[in-house]
Amino acid sequence: MTDEELHEQAVSRFKKIEEFESAERQKMVDDKEFLLIDQWDSKHRRSRELGGREALTVKRVNQFTDHVKNNNRQSKPSIKISPTDEGAQERQAELRQGLIRHIQYDSKAEQARQQAFNEAVDEGRGHYIIKTDWVAPGSFDKKILIEPIKIARSVYMDISRERPDYSDCKYGFIVKSVDRDLFEEKYPDADVVSWRTSENLDDKDSSNTVMLAEYYYETIRERTLLHIQKGDQTRIMFEDEMVDKKKKDLKGFQIIAERKVEWPEWKWCELSGKDVLKKEDLPWSAIPIVTVIGKENIVDGEWSCKGLVRDIKDPLRVLDLTVSTEAELIAKAPRTPWVMAEGQDEDHEDEWADSNWTDVPKLSYKPVTVNGTLAPPPQRAQFSIDLHNLQQQKMNLIEDVKAITGIYDASVGNRSNETSGVAIRAREAQGDAANFHFTDNMAMAIGHEARVINDALPIIYDTARTIQIMGEDDEREMEKINADEEEELGPVGSNFSVTVEVGPSFNTQRQEQAAGMMEMFGNSGLLQEGAVDLVIGAQDWNNKDALSKRAEGIIDMKYPGLIAKTKQKGKEEELQVLQSQLAQSQQQLQQAGQQMQQLQEALQKSNADKNRADAGKVEIDMQKLGIEQQKLQLEAKKIEAEIALEEKKLRLDAEKASMDVEKDLEINDKKLEVDLIKVAQDGKQAEQAKIEPVKEEKKEAKSPPITLNIDNGSGKKVTKITKDSEGNYTAETVVNEG
Repeated sequence: MTDEELHEQAVSRFKKIEEFESAERQKMVDDKEFLLIDQWDSKHRRSRELGGREALTVKRVNQFTDHVKNNNRQSKPSIKISPTDEGAQERQAELRQGLIRHIQYDSKAEQARQQAFNEAVDEGRGHYIIKTDWVAPGSFDKKILIEPIKIARSVYMDISRERPDYSDCKYGFIVKSVDRDLFEEKYPDADVVSWRTSENLDDKDSSNTVMLAEYYYETIRERTLLHIQKGDQTRIMFEDEMVDKKKKDLKGFQIIAERKVEWPEWKWCELSGKDVLKKEDLPWSAIPIVTVIGKENIVDGEWSCKGLVRDIKDPLRVLDLTVSTEAELIAKAPRTPWVMAEGQDEDHEDEWADSNWTDVPKLSYKPVTVNGTLAPPPQRAQFSIDLHNLQQQKMNLIEDVKAITGIYDASVGNRSNETSGVAIRAREAQGDAANFHFTDNMAMAIGHEARVINDALPIIYDTARTIQIMGEDDEREMEKINADEEEELGPVGSNFSVTVEVGPSFNTQRQEQAAGMMEMFGNSGLLQEGAVDLVIGAQDWNNKDALSKRAEGIIDMKYPGLIAKTKQKGKEEELQVLQSQLAQSQQQLQQAGQQMQQLQEALQKSNADKNRADAGKVEIDMQKLGIEQQKLQLEAKKIEAEIALEEKKLRLDAEKASMDVEKDLEINDKKLEVDLIKVAQDGKQAEQAKIEPVKEEKKEAKSPPITLNIDNGSGKKVTKITKDSEGNYTAETVVNEG
């Protein structure tokens, strides 16, 4: 295609987009102006200002749009790359996933995504773009970047699209303005002719700028896909890659199968109103412009695309009118006219005329008589204001906006009739669900972004280098790729599935869990006594670990053995799981042995028949099965070791518990012995007190010795209490052999 044909094609496609989207684009402009510039319709504002009437604005719209936008900030997307066939390995998937996370971090992708999401909420559609750039000015290596598109309406996308994420677009445009001097310096041989568009996309002086269009478009190239084999090695590759970038000799491979493939290739060019200024081949497999939509539909051939603002403009405009009317009535209240007899303002006309808008210390009037009767002093005409209807109308309008958006008081932090935390969170969830389509559309856009980047990784990162990858916990690692002729990222076209999970961040989930535990803890008396250590451990407090340990000690004092029993039960359950896994591994190992025996029999048979091809296949299958058998054996040994370790832990815990019981019994024995001695001493003192008043000459006969054996509960140790003839008590602990 010549440059003239390319320019003609671009102009034709651009005009089709403008015709198809022009009416809805004008509504998008109105939505944006309502949000950022003026909520009043220009015609209504002008008529009120000409009549000297108020045109007040109540900015309630931001309360609702900011709620949806900030919810998206809390939802952290997580991209997952998984292999789908033998040509894609787990290690390659991990590297790709970690590299994509680093690309997103390095590009500040969250800013580009959030800006596109904000545009989708405000006017119905937003965009950002995937580009490439040099790693450094002195490097030949390239990297992938994610960049924002500042003006959403500067993007024009293929109208034949069918997918909601716009991933099936075959072309797209980004219109931009550049300074005239910069254009002439960059393209000195080009005519200064602007790209023609019916919209004014910026506020720059058109006489000093030149409008240009970036044109992204897909072309199709026919390629031959080959399935080749050499000995035990098989590969799938295109015919034009038989000698790849590393000059590996692939001769000697036998072609097993081949087919024709329509291979998409993307290109980019920069256009003025007359010329093709610059062209470039792109590494992408789909359009690199990422689109986030709000609510999009096509009804009777008419395209509709709107955000949150479109449907609440009318009730908010009526709210502005109501507030302005209310202000007018309040302002007129002190301006009621003066009622006076004719001539009472004589010589004081200016004072009375200015009294409605100035504060005067006094007003003088001239006494006059009417029909011989002295007229009363001037007084204001009676005026009453009833604002109840206007206030009720304002409340009704706000309720209408809440119903339209699905965002009620609890969602935006206002006090409502919900009292419990569960009820408040349920109402918040209701508001989030009403606008979940915005978040879901953002996830679809990120999915398209991830697929475009994933497909281009082996093309952009094709040289031996050290890259930085990031894990889900944002930990960074350095990895060498393309070293020793290995394909760490996998070949171009390898099958990897891309999924996107969008949900609350780790901190948000933890805070929600902690809040739920606190609420349940407050409503349950039993949990307050027996689970306070777990509730403390779930909080994000300083010194929470030390506080949780102290709580465990208090629980153990009040409920001895509760924490130990809970931990012991958990270990027993874990042991049962490990034993189940071991039994499963042993069963799989037995099945693998049976399959190995069958393959050996097949191998002997094929060798007997001298069928080498079948024998070779059976040998390969046996090698694979042998590897799987080794894996199962290692897994079984690992599980056996884990079970042995847990059993040892359980034995140690049991021994410790037994020692604790013996220690408690010994302490109880000593305590009882001390108590008995004290009892004996108290008895002796009592006896002495009884005989003190008795005179010496009246001595009583000595009582015979008394022995009392007291079992302390152990069944073996007995405390022996003896009272001798003098009345003295002694205590000793003896072992009961019987």
